[in-house]
Amino acid sequence: MTRLYLATNNGDISGGEVMLFAIARAAREEGWEVSVIAPRTPDEVCRRADAEGYDVVRLAADSRLAYMAQLARWAARHRDAWIWCNGLVPSFALIGHRRRITHLHQVPTGANRIFAAALRAAGRISFAPSHWAAAHVPGTRALPNWTPALPAVSSRELSEGDAVHLGFIGRLSTLKGVGTLARSIALLQEDGLDIRLHLAGDWGHIDPAQRETVQKALAVLPEHDLIRHGRIPPEQLHREVDLLVLPSQWGEVFGLTAAEAMSAGVPLVVSDDGALPELLGPEHPWIARAGDAQNLAAVLRSALRTLREDPERARRIIDAAHTRWRRLYSPEAGRARVAEVLGCIRRGEDPVPPAQEGRP
Repeated sequence: MTRLYLATNNGDISGGEVMLFAIARAAREEGWEVSVIAPRTPDEVCRRADAEGYDVVRLAADSRLAYMAQLARWAARHRDAWIWCNGLVPSFALIGHRRRITHLHQVPTGANRIFAAALRAAGRISFAPSHWAAAHVPGTRALPNWTPALPAVSSRELSEGDAVHLGFIGRLSTLKGVGTLARSIALLQEDGLDIRLHLAGDWGHIDPAQRETVQKALAVLPEHDLIRHGRIPPEQLHREVDLLVLPSQWGEVFGLTAAEAMSAGVPLVVSDDGALPELLGPEHPWIARAGDAQNLAAVLRSALRTLREDPERARRIIDAAHTRWRRLYSPEAGRARVAEVLGCIRRGEDPVPPAQEGRP
């Protein structure tokens, strides 16, 4: 049985590390022995890998530079190992490793562009989580992310005069569009709509200045119309809301929370930021201009009108999103993509992702 090593980008868990474990599960289902390489500090990835039953290679490192150095030393002793580098950090640390898969989960900016260019010069194929991301990172090909199936929700019938419950899930930052969302809801409330905003997420690594900006933006809404859940499972928020709103404005490379909503049948409004339109597809009608509160308010008004007055059309829109998720972003679709890449390795070929639907 062939062994695959998955090298994490970080010791704690965010979107990229969620995908590391999704890839690990897909590889194990395809019959591979899977090991996870991670720093000892922070140890969130190590603990999760232990819990899921993977072999764990713990490297004695408590900083990014130390982790890169330890990873390079480890790889020098394992020159024949196939290592799936889950992010820019392990990819650059192993730039000279012959059996390396580079999988980027962000579009490199600033100094990271230099590292990405060096990887491109090294001649290895790199993967990106969407066609949009691949178009913005030269030398990469799309290997779209996927999400587990979340419990299906039943849409509540909305009647005129009912309070509407809108949901947001993600980091509470300007880049995620929280301020734009608050301003758009304020515009709708001025028109007489009764709206509650459910916020599921926390400040994460948001700096104090940006946190203050978000708090001021949220202050345009009456406090009793804000329901602050903190970090909760997405399926819990799905049960609370009539419509999920993801108004990102920073260059979403995929949109895991959008895909989760698609899997559960939650009505969804997104911005035209990054890969979000690609995720929903060209037929999805509820897409707003990123950073434009007035346009977002108009799209929300349209979506709510459809949910209230034309539930059959609303159901067709929701079902179309779910069907697209099942075809392109479900665990079965993700496993098929990973199987194709790993099949290339078994055949002694360069690992190349399969041709995919979903290109914008």
